Order: sequence, then C-alpha cells, then structure tokens
Amino acid sequence: MLEFNISLIGQRGGNVCGQDHFVMVACEHCRSHYLYNEALKDIYYDADDLSRRFFRIEGINLPPCKGCGSIKWLFSEHPLTDVEVQLGAWGWVLE
Repeated sequence: MLEFNISLIGQRGGNVCGQDHFVMVACEHCRSHYLYNEALKDIYYDADDLSRRFFRIEGINLPPCKGCGSIKWLFSEHPLTDVEVQLGAWGWVLE
C-alpha cells in the first residue's frame, strides 16, 4: 500500500481538502504514471507542475496520455508498485 506525503503535495500546489484519497494510476497502454485524488476526482498530469490537473468526470475524456499519446486511455487494472513509483517522476509524493 502506497503512503503519500499529503503535506508535500499541498506545498507543491496540489489541491488537498483533508479528506484526500490519493492513488497512483497508470495508462492502460503504456503504464505512464499519474497521481489521482479520488476524493476530489483530480488527476495530476505532471509531477513537476501540479497546476496541470484535470477533473475526471465519467463520459469526458482526459487529455491524451503524456506517454503514448493515446486519446482515449483508461486507468490500468494493474496497480503500480512502490518501486515503480519511487523510480519514476512521482517518487517524491511517497513518504
């Protein structure tokens, strides 16, 4: 189970509400990583710029995947491991 540094996410511009439920998700096609706050439906697109976030609403497509460019991509059914996250651009979000 991934443990997130909510304080640091907030300090770096993340939208936090106190009831946050962060998870790491990946593109089903290429496994590019994204930070997702399930409580607020915010998906963070860029680990270096948390202002680049999008509201995930069913029926509305997200921007193209930053890794493979797929226009219609979904979250992978396979969860990311601690090691996968730590080795990627989002490693800083973990405690």
